[in-house]
Amino acid sequence: MQEPFNPFTYGNPITDPKRFYGRARELDQVFSRLRNPEFESSSIVGEHRMGRSSLLLYISHPDVVRQRGFDPNVHLFVYAHLDIITNTSTPTRFYQYVMRRIGTTVHDPELSELLKQVGRQENIDAYDLEDVFDLVDRKGLHIVLLLDDFEHIASNENFAQEFYYGLRSLAIHHHLALVTASRTDLVELSRSDTVRSSPFFNIFGTINLQPFTDADIQAMLKGNLAGSAVSFEAGEVEQVLRLAGRQPFFLQTAFHFLFDAYRSGESPDRRMALVEERFLMAAQPHFQTYWQLSTDKEKTVLAVMALLADQQGKQEEAVGSIEELVTGAGAPMATLERRGLGLRTTQGCAPFCSSFVRWVFQEITSAPPEGQGTQDLTAFLPPALRRRAGEWLSTIQSKYNDMLGKWLSDPRTAERGLSLLELSKEAFGRRELQTATATETAGVEKAQVASAEGLPLLTAKEREQATRHLPPEGTVTILFTDLEGSTTLFQTLGDQRARELMRAHDRILRQQITSHGGYEVKHTGDGLMVVFPSARRALACTIAIQRDLEAFAQEHADTPLRVRMGLNAGEALQEEQDFFGTAVIMAARIMARAKGGEILVSELFRRLMGTTADITYLDRGEHTLSGIQEPQHLYEVDWRSRKPGE
Repeated sequence: MQEPFNPFTYGNPITDPKRFYGRARELDQVFSRLRNPEFESSSIVGEHRMGRSSLLLYISHPDVVRQRGFDPNVHLFVYAHLDIITNTSTPTRFYQYVMRRIGTTVHDPELSELLKQVGRQENIDAYDLEDVFDLVDRKGLHIVLLLDDFEHIASNENFAQEFYYGLRSLAIHHHLALVTASRTDLVELSRSDTVRSSPFFNIFGTINLQPFTDADIQAMLKGNLAGSAVSFEAGEVEQVLRLAGRQPFFLQTAFHFLFDAYRSGESPDRRMALVEERFLMAAQPHFQTYWQLSTDKEKTVLAVMALLADQQGKQEEAVGSIEELVTGAGAPMATLERRGLGLRTTQGCAPFCSSFVRWVFQEITSAPPEGQGTQDLTAFLPPALRRRAGEWLSTIQSKYNDMLGKWLSDPRTAERGLSLLELSKEAFGRRELQTATATETAGVEKAQVASAEGLPLLTAKEREQATRHLPPEGTVTILFTDLEGSTTLFQTLGDQRARELMRAHDRILRQQITSHGGYEVKHTGDGLMVVFPSARRALACTIAIQRDLEAFAQEHADTPLRVRMGLNAGEALQEEQDFFGTAVIMAARIMARAKGGEILVSELFRRLMGTTADITYLDRGEHTLSGIQEPQHLYEVDWRSRKPGE
């Protein structure tokens, strides 16, 4: 009997306190400060996807408030998400919102009426706020204002020094405590030196969120699997920890896919292979965010830690510590540890999970944009070291040449750095995720993406979906195709001959789509929209189609069928067996940029697949796609460079 639902959820914050795990130390700190006579405020700091929102929602729940010894009718815990704050928002708009939020928890008629009255005012000044909180005090109430995503205020120039002085005054002189949540320390968020010097920030005790402990993870597994027939093997849990690390979001994501594999009846030698593939697709956008939010020095330390992690267990003697390999690594390493992105272990330093190690390798070695110049930073090295450094910089994406060139040009660390690179050269030529046991890699041989023979078998769930013609679920790969010059075919060949060619086109495409487990969403007139549960299958399918079309052209030289294709991966909204959303729009726009016989893919798709000896990608640079705000980097699959069956 199939499990009714998957208890491991990811994406939205946890709202049910029964499904919240861990954070005992952080909770004790928050509530301990609230119990003090001074009714003290706290600042919760945690990296993207570290569980800040879930923690604030948990703190605000009435059941939790009671468990912690507070009366929710006296201590009003008010949650407010500040992602609604825009560049045009003002302090008055903020307080109007706060008045409404407090009003949802107040049962006293007099206070409720005053909150409504002040909330309707076009301008709210310090005297209005004093009136509100004077009444709060007289009623014997205490308000805990939980402000999520506080960076939206701290980085907003409309919130000047006066705003912070006023909010601090309310918190000091009235029954008001603040619990903020942000990605970095509050004082670091502000753009203004004047605001940074405000005494507002002195009223907070800072609480840094860290990855889950062993006890947190075991509590989450025990709680989520309670009442379920599913029980994870100990070895699988260890593999998930290596793959996903200990951050709650990534743990929930990986265990979600593992639970799905059990629920679908997958064999033991297939489960972790599926988890790895689907986890990497879901995690890569978040890895990109971590990277973009890091300084060049932090990126250098992450890259060197990835190299060190690649060598752990391979060498009898370590090349050196992170401090010996990167001059001044102490400060950025401390920041990465605080963010939960870097770990110090008995074996040294490493990024927080093995999949992030893989992503870093892909990022710094992906194909460089053509014609991008870089400065020579190695001129002051001895000739032998300069030559070696130059050879390595030629393998690195050109936009990182300056960043990593500064590292390799440092005479204090150059010799060790180059030695580490040479030990890790295999990682630069192969992007496969290295795992520790045979169980993890069973059924996932080096991907033969250019032929169906090298693909894993369809999963039980995929077989059922293909048989019943059901669409895949969750994160998918989207393919759009278009037959080039179809209108001309009808004009030059006539309707009957053109229809015969269109039927041949449809037959070739659908045969490969079916054999690769794709789901045909719809016929677009001159092409198809197809979704796949796997990026690897989608790529293999497109290559197989192009080869079949190439063979068709050899037999029908006067009427070749030239099909252009676009691939993208991501979450898509599913409704009545159709798919919608940005990921779908992007796939269609990518296809429109291709020419007949070409397969163009997005940056996310290319990263997901990696660069292997089986297939190469031709960099096509950045393109502005209609309906997509940011320019997108596109790559062409060089499917002709590999012979069938290799």
